[in-house]
Amino acid sequence: MAAGLAVVGNKKPLTHAANAQNYEAFVALAKNHGCPLAIDEPGGLDKLADLVEKVRALGVQDLVLDPGSSSLKDSLRDLVYIRRSALLKKFRSLGFP
Repeated sequence: MAAGLAVVGNKKPLTHAANAQNYEAFVALAKNHGCPLAIDEPGGLDKLADLVEKVRALGVQDLVLDPGSSSLKDSLRDLVYIRRSALLKKFRSLGFP
């Protein structure tokens, strides 16, 4: 991943995807190259929100959330919930695209 980011130079590709097992390495890559970071957590929205908080605490704020839903129906449900929570400011850690 680091070699690929070095090749793109000053462009800002989306770095995909941090999860509970590798988020520290992906945070380092995102910070070193100034790239946005996708977070993928199929374990549910609570786990996704927890992982977002860990990543933000390490200094990365430019995030894209992937709830890791198993079907189109679940994906739509999760993305609508994430968006509504962010708009209503009920769940600030999900306030990313």
